Amino acid sequence: MKTLLLTAVAAAAMGAAAQASPFTGFSAGVDLGHAFGQANQSKFGNIGGPFIFTQDDAAISGWTYGVHGSYGYDTGTGFIVGGELALGFNDARGDDKGVGGDKNEVSAQYDAALLGTAGIMVSPTSLLYLQAGWSYLHADS
Repeated sequence: MKTLLLTAVAAAAMGAAAQASPFTGFSAGVDLGHAFGQANQSKFGNIGGPFIFTQDDAAISGWTYGVHGSYGYDTGTGFIVGGELALGFNDARGDDKGVGGDKNEVSAQYDAALLGTAGIMVSPTSLLYLQAGWSYLHADS
């Protein structure tokens, strides 16, 4: 916000009518959501006898929450570059209820992502962009 204010003051002082890009600057936010899915388990059989055992898939469900921050920069040519850091926490858990033998459980605890962004302005308020980066999920089973 300070950068945009200083840009506006400098432009006014120079007598220019320049407008700051809506894609330049810092942004931050919070995330809240609900995760669901399943952890697929392989089938196995003939372990110590003629019986074929199967394990049910573990249904996973739980709340997710986190924070993220990003910075974008307009190069002045309509090309935008930037980056984003996101940290998330959750209580997503699931198990197979012990069907087919042992009870198998999985729980996701936290995740993180570091992303780079590159895009092209298609209008003064629209951006077509691509993000790529690294992400990590810590889960226990």
